[in-house]
Amino acid sequence: MSLYRIVPSLILCAFLTGCGFKPLNKSFTEDKKEIVTALSHVKIDYIPNRTGQELHNHLLTLLSPTGAPIHPKYILSVRLKENKVHLGILKDATSSRTEFTLTAIYVLKDQKTDKPIASKSLTATSNFNTIVGAPYATVVAAEDAKAKTLRQIAQDIKLQIAVDLQSYQQNISKH
Repeated sequence: MSLYRIVPSLILCAFLTGCGFKPLNKSFTEDKKEIVTALSHVKIDYIPNRTGQELHNHLLTLLSPTGAPIHPKYILSVRLKENKVHLGILKDATSSRTEFTLTAIYVLKDQKTDKPIASKSLTATSNFNTIVGAPYATVVAAEDAKAKTLRQIAQDIKLQIAVDLQSYQQNISKH
């Protein structure tokens, strides 16, 4: 490897280490164990409707696979908005493609103080074909698109909460 490639790489590594950069998905260390422990102490509030129930179950599996926390330290409230837009309009005014968008607005609060730690809005989108002559295929495609979008939103919420909790715990330890 030439010196022209090694020197910039070393400078970049030194810079990232100096600014406190820590990748969230690094191998298991004390920081990672703390984040996993913090995530397992998040209680998920009731989310209305069937879609909310499915999101609740995905989040519960991702945040605390052993079940809901007995002594939660954090409370997660989520509000969902669903939207369907017909994209491909045919000559007979029927649609051939539909876009499903799910927006999750979450608030993470400290259980003891009831003060918000973080509040964010996340959006995930998926598309499915609308087949005019096959209503069952359209229903199955719509349910599959919705399920994929729910899994994506759950993953996004987990990652955002992990970042929020890591930042919150660092702020607490500084004070």
